Parts: sequence; structure tokens; C-alpha cells
Amino acid sequence: MLVILLGTNSDPTTDSMMSATRRALGPEAVVLADTSRSPTDADALAISERVRARAVARISWADGSARVARLRVHVDPSNDWTNDEVTFSSNDAPTEKGRTIGYMLASMVQRIEREHSENVARLASSAPATAAGTPGPTLANSAAPPGSPEKEAPPAAGTSSVDVGQGKIPSPRKRTMATGIELLAHGVGAIGDGATAIGGAVGLRWSPIAHLGLRAAAGGRAGTIGAAEATTTTLFVGGGPGYRTAVGRSLELGVRADLLVLEHRATRDRPVETTRKRWLGAADVVFEAIVPFGAHAGLSLGVGMEVAFGTTPLSVGGVTVASIPPLRGIAEIGARIHF
Repeated sequence: MLVILLGTNSDPTTDSMMSATRRALGPEAVVLADTSRSPTDADALAISERVRARAVARISWADGSARVARLRVHVDPSNDWTNDEVTFSSNDAPTEKGRTIGYMLASMVQRIEREHSENVARLASSAPATAAGTPGPTLANSAAPPGSPEKEAPPAAGTSSVDVGQGKIPSPRKRTMATGIELLAHGVGAIGDGATAIGGAVGLRWSPIAHLGLRAAAGGRAGTIGAAEATTTTLFVGGGPGYRTAVGRSLELGVRADLLVLEHRATRDRPVETTRKRWLGAADVVFEAIVPFGAHAGLSLGVGMEVAFGTTPLSVGGVTVASIPPLRGIAEIGARIHF
């Protein structure tokens, strides 16, 4: 059991922290909150003893802006307190703050438990052999067979033996909608006539406030149009606003809209090589999903529509034989690197 002393009322940060702590410590853990105002260490230990908790944590904010969270954790049977802190960006949502604090709390409890078990095992291995016929003390982990789950030392008198969860606790990961460089591979399929093309782009996304951002990108695509026996190249540059939000710890979802400038080029080799080009405006709407990998990278996927402000006809001998349609589908896959 872990008791969290908040000193505040229930809010999105607190609720998210409690939920993240429970998930990280495992299904056997019991996590309780106490909203007592400014409790001392002695008060915290008294509450912990009253509810027979094995661990107790105090959460406080170093300033009035709720940007620096201070964590103070005590785990029986140790007499020591362990301190840590995390600094948030002003753009971080309350739920993201709570989730990060929750995983940090769970990680601290796990680390203290592990260090205690290692110390007990170290003392057991260095203790002198007992006299013949006299049973020696039984210590946690001293007789655990290879490959068996690690056992905890018996709790001290007056403490609870409730388990606070087993297994590896994931490290907290701070995820914010920050300025980022996006590297994308674009695949574009036409709706209607031909003119399928594939290519790549590079983009820059800047988020001045949480979730909302601005994106600029440039790139190119190439394809063929069989009816005209021509190859096509589309160069583009553009940008616009976007929205993203975190869904759990391993996914971000969002949508963006861009205004674009396109240059369509068509090249035909026979009877002689001939190239024609046309500039026109366009707009797109793309739905995005980002799967983070580590603190600064992720896999980016997107689907949407691109609408050019006009149709680009392709003529052979003065006769229109094909066209690049104004409406085309967009599919994207690529890497996102942010800082």
C-alpha cells in the first residue's frame, strides 16, 4: 500500500497521478490519497502507520506556478526519506504532469525496495556460519532458487506486509507538444483519374502553446500517367495549423490543415523530350498518429485529402488525353524527431 499526501484538493493532476501510480505498481497495490494541509514527516509516518501502509510519499510544489514538483518517499522498514523533483514546461497539461509524477513515485518505491533487498542479501552472504545444530536466521532472498521471483525481507514490527507490486516499472517519460523537426515519406493516390505519385518531404513544426502548433513543409513527388505516356513531378511548399493530444503513454493523435503551392511538371519523351509545368494553389487535411520512441523521436503516420485549386490537363497533339485531378488522397509514414 502506498499513501500519497497531497496537501491539495482533487484535481486533474492528482487524478492522473493516482491512476499512473496504480498502473505502474501493479494490480496488487493499493494507492490512497490524503489531502491534509502541509503535513510534516512525522504526520506522514503517523498516517502510514494508522493505515498499515508499507510506503508513504509527500508531494509538494516548489513555486506557485506548479512547475517544479518535489517528491519525498519513505518505504518501511528503512528510517530514511528519499527525495527527487521534476520540472515541467509551462505548456504541459495537468494530466501529463500527474502521469509523470505517478510513474516517478512508482519508480522510486521500486528502487528503494530493490536496494533494501540487495542490502539484506549482502548481509546474509557476509554473515559468519552458525554453530552446528543451531538454526540460523532466515533472511529474504537467502534461499531463493535460481530463476525464482525475488522475495522481500519480512516487514518490521507495526508495518504491513501488503505487496506494492512486482515487475519492472517503466521510467517516467516527459511528453510535450514541443518544437520538432519532422521527416516524412509521402505516398499520394489519385481519386478518379490516374496520376498516382510517391515522394518525400521535410517539415518543421512549432508549438507555442500546448497541443496547438504551426507546421511548414516542403517536398516533392513523382509518378507516371500512362494515357499520356508521361512522367510527372510535383514540387510543393506550404504550412498551416495543427492540433495534437496524447492518448495514454504510447500514442499521440492529431489533425492538421495546410495551404500549399504546387508545381506540376509533365515530361514526355516521344517524339522528342517535352516538359510542361504549371503552378497552382492547394489545401490539405491530414489526420495523424505518432508513436513515440524514447524522449525525442517517434513514428509518424497520416492519412487525408489534398485539394488543388484546379485540374491540370495533359494534351498530346492539341488533344487532352489525361489530367492530374484536383482531389487526391494522401498517405504518410515517416520519422518525427523533436527537441
